[in-house]
Amino acid sequence: MRQAAASTGQAGANRRLAALRRALRMRFDLERDPGVLAEAVEVGRRAVAACHDPTRVGEHLEALGADLYTRFELIGEAADVKEAIAIARRAIAEPAEDSTRAARLNLLGLALTARAEMAPSDELLDEAVATLRRAVATASATDEDRPTYLSNLAGAMRAQAERAGSAAMMGEAVAVAREAVVDEHADHPDRAQLLGNLSGLLVRLRQFTGRPLDLDEAVATGRQACAATPDEDPDLATRLNILGAALSARGERAAGEENLIEARDVLRQAVADEHHADLAMHQSNLSEVLLSLYLRGGDRGDLVEAVDVARRAVLATATDDPECAGRLSNLASALLRRFELEGSGADLDEAIERCRHAVAVTSERHLDHAMYQSNLGVVLMVRYEYKGGSGDLDAAIDVGRRAVERTPDDNADNAGRMANLGVALSARFEHFGARPTSTKRSR
Repeated sequence: MRQAAASTGQAGANRRLAALRRALRMRFDLERDPGVLAEAVEVGRRAVAACHDPTRVGEHLEALGADLYTRFELIGEAADVKEAIAIARRAIAEPAEDSTRAARLNLLGLALTARAEMAPSDELLDEAVATLRRAVATASATDEDRPTYLSNLAGAMRAQAERAGSAAMMGEAVAVAREAVVDEHADHPDRAQLLGNLSGLLVRLRQFTGRPLDLDEAVATGRQACAATPDEDPDLATRLNILGAALSARGERAAGEENLIEARDVLRQAVADEHHADLAMHQSNLSEVLLSLYLRGGDRGDLVEAVDVARRAVLATATDDPECAGRLSNLASALLRRFELEGSGADLDEAIERCRHAVAVTSERHLDHAMYQSNLGVVLMVRYEYKGGSGDLDAAIDVGRRAVERTPDDNADNAGRMANLGVALSARFEHFGARPTSTKRSR
């Protein structure tokens, strides 16, 4: 087939290139070999260049855009998602039936969402949501891909809600994700993915509202997603990770360790796939659960493993990765607990630097920026209590105050951040000779 595609004859060149590109894509889907995908991209570019039939150019552009976006998901190169956006725009401009146009709109919406998350841009994110809404509206009610478009729209709406810090917007995203998994879609080929996406959204909604019922639904849908995924499916690790996150969140609110132990076991299964593109995410989530188990049971082995796994996650994450800050914060939390156990000043100093880095790499418009500032304030207060010195105390008050200012009133963490600031302000009052006041720091 490669020999036929390489033929210099003009007649049928486009057809031969398109056939080779399809074969390469099928092979990649089976083997997940980046080299095969790279060849598919190059052949796809040649197919577009060789197409002189105006009725066919759109399909070649769509295929090339899909391959570029897949390579971006696999490798994370910004150039691929930028090119995918440009190619998808060209594909949408070509005449097509509604089902095809909906697929092209969905591709553009996904690429725009990814680009907006890499280089925070409200304009790109707004365009992504609008484009995905068009994809849903363009697809007919019987289009088998409509549930996928709904789920992708929910993902983009989630990003919008996080930027705005809005519990109401996050609730709207969950409602759209629920629509994607209604009973009439029970036989959808991507049902496991749709359920997993809903589970992840429900966990995030709980962080806004604090409602335990959201976590019960998140665990239930996460279990369904894993049960619907074959053991050999490369996406199983992703769904195990989502279930682990749901169990972990529920375990933080529940008495006993059953949820956390199951979360640990599930996440250990997820990190066993050492070649998974999201291995660092899975490692970071496992470190969170191990730290929670240490805090419940006091097993030093859990703490040692938590630090080790969190450090590996950070080392495997680029500083411009949207998840970098969260992984830095997880490592800082584990280092702080090891300092409290063993008293190593090096652990405390590193925890502070990791927290500072988390704040620095997070856009001030992002919902989690306030959380990272509050976390930094906590570790600065610990060092103040350990070493003294007004520099750390003043810095803790400064970041704590900014964290409170940037936390919406309806955010479930608002009270805790105000309490942390109160502890720091009280300590400064005491430092200048006032009668000591006992205040418990919120964690």
